Amino acid sequence: MKMRFLVALTAAATAALGAVGSAGAAQDSTCPGGTLSSGIYNNVSVTGTCTASGAVFIKGNLNVNGNSVFNAQFGGTINGNVQAWNGSVLFLRDFDVTHSVSASGAQSVILASNTLGQGVLIQGGGGAPAGACSRHDVPVTQQPIAEVFANDVVGTVSIAGRGGCVNEIANNAISGGVNFVNNQADVSGGFNGIFFNVISGNLFCKNNSPHPSGNGTNSVGGTINFPGDCAVI
Repeated sequence: MKMRFLVALTAAATAALGAVGSAGAAQDSTCPGGTLSSGIYNNVSVTGTCTASGAVFIKGNLNVNGNSVFNAQFGGTINGNVQAWNGSVLFLRDFDVTHSVSASGAQSVILASNTLGQGVLIQGGGGAPAGACSRHDVPVTQQPIAEVFANDVVGTVSIAGRGGCVNEIANNAISGGVNFVNNQADVSGGFNGIFFNVISGNLFCKNNSPHPSGNGTNSVGGTINFPGDCAVI
């Protein structure tokens, strides 16, 4: 039901954006002035802080450069790949992403209520876990967080080598597997969590501190590897 709703919403948004963009050809954007207006773009490459003011349609790729911020919570479509680099913050809500979402060394990554066509890879980043939940210096999210929440994912979701306050995979429908390895969370106020997912493939957990909570609440179609490291199943 949620997928049908998101697809319908995206189709409506795309039609509306087509009308907006019909007056001129789509162009690349660097998000000048820090605001990405509702519209149609070829590729978007962010250096600095960028906030979407409405739904956006990106025909190509979204690139969030090192120490930059992309905050887009009004939905839209991205027909290419999404890449967030070292020290960056990426917040995507209500998007239809045709290809993959990857983050390497990002401070925070939040993917919420999206349809993701080729999986998610979040590698590294987040900083030291000790005291991470007491930080308030991370743009948009305050603390360093990696959260994949309430998405429809075609492919695998992987969070690996993360520090920070919270590392979480929750409430998703995932057609592939889940990999959750070498993640450390701030035990004074944060957690590692994998819960309320429908996972068609395998669930693989290893070397996480603390062990991720909530694994018994998942539906796993494949094999649960190293169940003692995931949590008590």
